[in-house]
Amino acid sequence: MLRSLLAVVAGVFFILLAILVLQLIFLLVIVEYNSISKEMTFLNGIGQYSKYLIAIPSFLVIMFVGGMITASTVKSQWLVHCIAVAVISIIAMILPLLTTTDLTSTGGIIFVLCFLSIIAGGWYSERRVNRGKVDLEAKPLLIRDQS
Repeated sequence: MLRSLLAVVAGVFFILLAILVLQLIFLLVIVEYNSISKEMTFLNGIGQYSKYLIAIPSFLVIMFVGGMITASTVKSQWLVHCIAVAVISIIAMILPLLTTTDLTSTGGIIFVLCFLSIIAGGWYSERRVNRGKVDLEAKPLLIRDQS
């Protein structure tokens, strides 16, 4: 029970903390970009695509790692724990958003991708752990004894 709670708290804490750091970095980059783009006008068209090329993939990588942390912390039922982390993380991110604006279809797609990314991270971590349990003494079929 305690390990389950620890897994969910660790996954959610990592995701929320990493997203806050990502937002800070992205904010600093955007401020610097705006000051540079005033002098170099050819950079003006790039800013609108930065969220699709940089922010969203970074966001999904953080979610993936959060799922890996969650699945590696528990011994069983990694899927249930990853779903719990995904639901808590999405609620924690969507509630402040809904107080100021409406959810768009792009936002909905991002939250679905977020959910799937956490599950994929948990699945990858579980798959990696289970690979370690393979009998290492067994010889592959292609390798035969020379004796």
